Amino acid sequence: MKKKLAIITLFFLIPFGSVPNAMGQWVQTSGPGGGTVTAFAGNGTNLFAGTAIPSANDGHGVYFSTNNGANWKAVNNGLPIGSNPLFGNGSKVYALFANGNNIFASVGDGVYLSTNNGMNWVESDSGLKHNYYTVTDFAQIGTTLFAASKNGGGAYRSSDNGVTWNNINLGLDTIYPISLAVKDTVVFAGSYDGNIFRSIDKGSTWKIIYSSGSGNSVATLIASGSNIFASEGDLGIVVSTDNGNTWVTANRNMQYVSSFATIGDNLYAATYGGIYLSKDNGSSWVKVSNGLTSPDILTLTAIGSNLYVATYDGASLSTDSGATWVPIDSGLANTEVHCLLADGANLFAGTRGSGVSVSTDDGANWTAINSGLTDDTINVLKKNGTNLYALAPGYGGGIFLSTNNGSKWKPINAGINDSSDLSDIEVNDTVLFTRISYRGIFLSTNNGTNWEFDNLNGGYTYNVGSLAVNNGVLYAEIGNNIYLSTDNGTSWIDSFPQPMYGVKDFAFSGTNLFMANYNGVFLTTDNGKTLTNTGLGNENAQCLTMSGTNLFVGTQHGVFLTKDNGANWMNVSSGLKDTLIQALQVRGSNIFAGTWRNGVWKRPLSDFGISDVKTQPSSDLNPSLSPNPTTGIITVHNAPASMLHVTITNVVGKTVCVVANPGVSDFTIDLSKLSPGTYFAGTYFAKFSGGGEVVMRKIIKE
Repeated sequence: MKKKLAIITLFFLIPFGSVPNAMGQWVQTSGPGGGTVTAFAGNGTNLFAGTAIPSANDGHGVYFSTNNGANWKAVNNGLPIGSNPLFGNGSKVYALFANGNNIFASVGDGVYLSTNNGMNWVESDSGLKHNYYTVTDFAQIGTTLFAASKNGGGAYRSSDNGVTWNNINLGLDTIYPISLAVKDTVVFAGSYDGNIFRSIDKGSTWKIIYSSGSGNSVATLIASGSNIFASEGDLGIVVSTDNGNTWVTANRNMQYVSSFATIGDNLYAATYGGIYLSKDNGSSWVKVSNGLTSPDILTLTAIGSNLYVATYDGASLSTDSGATWVPIDSGLANTEVHCLLADGANLFAGTRGSGVSVSTDDGANWTAINSGLTDDTINVLKKNGTNLYALAPGYGGGIFLSTNNGSKWKPINAGINDSSDLSDIEVNDTVLFTRISYRGIFLSTNNGTNWEFDNLNGGYTYNVGSLAVNNGVLYAEIGNNIYLSTDNGTSWIDSFPQPMYGVKDFAFSGTNLFMANYNGVFLTTDNGKTLTNTGLGNENAQCLTMSGTNLFVGTQHGVFLTKDNGANWMNVSSGLKDTLIQALQVRGSNIFAGTWRNGVWKRPLSDFGISDVKTQPSSDLNPSLSPNPTTGIITVHNAPASMLHVTITNVVGKTVCVVANPGVSDFTIDLSKLSPGTYFAGTYFAKFSGGGEVVMRKIIKE
């Protein structure tokens, strides 16, 4: 019953109530680890990592580690990091550079300096052009700093540790330098349009020394011994052995190198296919990517004898010259979380780019569990008994099954020919359902070994939205309405007289059905016969979760809570640094929120005056029915003294029978006058009320 983000709309915030415990607030868990890392810099034993949101000019700021990346913490005080990335904070980290105790960060279109290991940052870009003239690389000769600024900014120089910068474009026949390298007292610049420039006077003047004519950008440069290496897209690697006077192709097959690094005589190259090592000045290369979870390398950095790799799904470290790699993601909680699932002591999280992770200690630690997954973006997680299901919507994805809590996964896609539009999973007893957005609903009765198309009795099924199951009833958004099935999709009924579309999540509480869409949260108590907008304004509601009768909703502006079925709402987002909420889940005494760019956050339910859901007393209202199916007379067993009445309704919510104050624990109800027949004509629901509780049971009349 999941979503993905909709386009934000302007809105006017309506007044909400106060939070029961104003002192409480959300706190970030340590993960899941991963997310896009763009840059590294080192200062002694201190390591810094810059982050970003893929395909956006936004990011998660800078993270800091004192133990080679074993643990990280965010250090963003003073950086332009906002709480809602939909507004375009321009907070992507493009480059990091360490100069002694000074750490420079290119964030958005500004440069920032920290002199205390990232605890505080100050803007340090006087003289630099702004408005998207982003600094992409730094270099240093003695006390002189250099910066390359893309998008027409040119090259810059600072002689006062970044306090002021001066443009140095004389002879630099491009305003698009993107990479820098220094060899002794000579500085080299690679441009977006495929040229290499050299300056022998610290940037006062430049001379073009190489041009391929191909227009491929020179993405990275490095000085290694007496050589200068440059990457030029699909032309491979070129090298100069005479300080840039002449250039030759070192290896045409090493294409699209994103960065170089050196340790001693070893030259490393990062590509979109992995990490490669050369011991003969670039003539031959061997792949050294064993243990990397992603082949798409964004940057590679050598600090001392350690190699650090940044990818779209986190960071990795090699301490043995690239022979093996280990992830270093703990605390690097800049992941985009798509879904959450609680099962016993386990809290599972599905992410974009980092697969599935699990925590057994309420988020203090997270472990990636991706063995067997062929796609690292997970939109939906479901559990049924010992079976754990994951939905990966990409072309290399599909539906996956684990029978050991994610330790190992296997694909279960027979009969599903196109996984690119898979968007939901639901489980009804032993029957699995999935939807493909433009093809309809599929079902499996053998744990996904085979899937069959459900054609909605031959009706129109292509525009299929979210799915949900409650008390044996399957709900599906089809077209612009909600359909119900009580026989696992064999037949359907359109029970909503009012249009209801764009549903991103469902939640159930007794006879209440809540639905989240881009206009807020809607409530029906009679399976759609009447439908009410609960008054959350025009909040774009993304997800729902219940704790008892308390409803939490995640929106593009934080988390809201209602304790009275939407009559009143409270904004309960205090402490969240990322207010775009994509998943909510209650486990034990905490509620967890999955965010768009800052991992999972948690907050005690006691902040809202809500008891631990595990310690709430068990219900006394637990009646059973027999025989069921019935031909007429049905017996109610185990009715408590507190039960006030039983209401029988059909599938569209119409009351067909009421038994008031039965007064005994076992009694009969005569349903002989009710319609039997095929499919919905013989399906009814019994609503038992008493002691402040409501439970429902399905009845089949034959």
